Amino acid sequence: MYVLGIKCSGHDTGAALLTDRTGTVEISAISEARLNRRKHSYAYPLLSIRYVMDRFGLKSLNEIDLICIDKHGELWPEKDSQFGRLAAKTNNSQKYDLDVRFNYLIEQSILFPKDKVVYVNHIDAHAASTYFVSGFKESAILTIEGGIGNYVGEGREIRIIDRSGYGGDEYQDGKMTFDSTTAWPPHRQNISNLYDLITKRLGLDEFAAGKTMALAAFYDRFPVKNHLNIPKDRHQGFMTDYTDLIGRLASEVRSFKPTSKATKDVELLDEYWVNIAREAQEALEEDVLFFASLASKKSGSKNLCLAGGVALSCVTNRKILDLGLFDNVFVQPAASDEGIPLGGALWGYYQILKGNASAKMDHAYLGTPNDSKIVSDILEKYKFSYRKTTSKEVAGVLANGNIIGRIAGGSEYGPRALGNRSILADPRIANMLEVVNTQIKHRERFRPFAPSCHADKQDRYFDIPCPSPFMLMACSVFPDAKDKIPAVMHVDGSSRVQSVTPAQNAKYYDLIEEFGKLSGVYTLLNTSFNDDGEPIVENYEDALLSFVRTGLHHLYIEDYLVDRPSPEICNQLRQELASTVKARVEKEYQAAIESFCDVGRYRKIESSLKSFQLGEILLRISAYVRRAKKLKFNPQSSKGIAKLFKTSVNAIGNTSRHGRWKIASFPATWIMLWIDLNYRILLSLKSSK
Repeated sequence: MYVLGIKCSGHDTGAALLTDRTGTVEISAISEARLNRRKHSYAYPLLSIRYVMDRFGLKSLNEIDLICIDKHGELWPEKDSQFGRLAAKTNNSQKYDLDVRFNYLIEQSILFPKDKVVYVNHIDAHAASTYFVSGFKESAILTIEGGIGNYVGEGREIRIIDRSGYGGDEYQDGKMTFDSTTAWPPHRQNISNLYDLITKRLGLDEFAAGKTMALAAFYDRFPVKNHLNIPKDRHQGFMTDYTDLIGRLASEVRSFKPTSKATKDVELLDEYWVNIAREAQEALEEDVLFFASLASKKSGSKNLCLAGGVALSCVTNRKILDLGLFDNVFVQPAASDEGIPLGGALWGYYQILKGNASAKMDHAYLGTPNDSKIVSDILEKYKFSYRKTTSKEVAGVLANGNIIGRIAGGSEYGPRALGNRSILADPRIANMLEVVNTQIKHRERFRPFAPSCHADKQDRYFDIPCPSPFMLMACSVFPDAKDKIPAVMHVDGSSRVQSVTPAQNAKYYDLIEEFGKLSGVYTLLNTSFNDDGEPIVENYEDALLSFVRTGLHHLYIEDYLVDRPSPEICNQLRQELASTVKARVEKEYQAAIESFCDVGRYRKIESSLKSFQLGEILLRISAYVRRAKKLKFNPQSSKGIAKLFKTSVNAIGNTSRHGRWKIASFPATWIMLWIDLNYRILLSLKSSK
């Protein structure tokens, strides 16, 4: 059987395909962002669907036995649509404007066999994504993010105990307490929403919870002050509602506004900001431990599986383990919404199709390896200086203080780079943390880096009682090891270790082995291979582009070591590679549309939406022209013209900001912009007389 899981709405869209053709479950999975090069992509995952189907040699959607689509809520404004024609026509917030129209077009034209499509509750998909690949015969399952779920896994089935969030049915103690097919359920906010609020007030984006956790570790630099005053008696079981608390904090908590971008890091390390980060982190830990205790009590299990965005908090995961209620804690590496496609596919295979093959995630390398035979051709094409290399040579380059980007084998599933799409450096060099943060990754100085360590030698450096293959368990660095690996230790003496075995990643293990022989330290500094604001690299050209954009000294691509070109050549290559990658993405989307969609229907709906856009533009112009009489512009000055132009763009530009309908590719928009601008000039001339 072949089962496809997709997440096609909201952030971190993607696809996962599993099959039991060999008697065990094989999985291919990827996020759309890796392929379209837009971090946390909201786009319908056409490229991801093509990618995972290619992995198993499937040509047609009809070859798939079941298609499982992530579902937020049971009621939609329109039948058979997660996006809706009205939403596709209406200007939303910027993040949705980028994709909602394109997503609606694909949803309405994609050739999914309707009798094979099922919708899987979002929280259920999270639960399935972790339990069914844990290897446990039974387990408590806890998912925490915008929605909360508590489940019991027994054999190849999952049973809902408590569930709340995202407009779905609600459960308490195994019984449905709200049927969302009849009405929209009560809107509750939880600790995840509170944490997100504080993250935003720190001037960080909505996906930057890890930065808040990193900032909280600086708490001992200042006297403890409680600015948030989060009540200790706030817990009301799994249905705890923080709506009122979050409303209060939204009005009381200040917003961080740095003096300049250059001073942002220093200014954030101030008493107020560090303390509110600490308070948010402490509240998160208290809530998660409370929920873990409830899960233990209701399940009676000594195993726990975690999923949801909160499960990416390595500090919280360790505190759950230290609680002593569970002997084993498993966290699936794509615990955030990136893992929803996998969860959907697993839910469909086990809960719906009643599949019997076993699935176990011993590693996270679920991506398809690139064709290593073409490496030399690509390097020759862009005239890079390179040579065949060995793990021993690369270890020597690292030991000499060089920073290397590595791309090899299949990519990792989830937000953590685990050696195959990683930036690597020597952890012994004290200032390596600052160098990589500022010169390579271009990110905040206070953020730590993780160590990759031989699993059989991790107890030399780290106080960790279990393997940590996915870099999702925090630990303390032993006092006698702190001077040996200062670059992978956070300010509070902690690390987020990745334990590596030959079975998981033989070549990466060998590299660490060779580095250990040279340095005496069997650990490497490991961070994701990407610049700030871009997704982790997926293929060779992505890696080359990131290589010339950042300050990396070398690129380790499969079995080749690439030298850094001169600054002048890097500038040329940035433009050339960026154009190549952009053209590739556009070409692949077009090919996917032609392969998976009813192209005639796609074009018809596209034309209809564009006609609506034109009408919307005219309505906007009319409204702005009526207000233009009140504007006191001097059209004879450059500032006046610039101000008029900006006003026109604001009136019109938003309508055409759709990711694949950029303003420059929509001539009617430019015509209307020109008409609108001339209207403003004429009105201003008239009013200035």
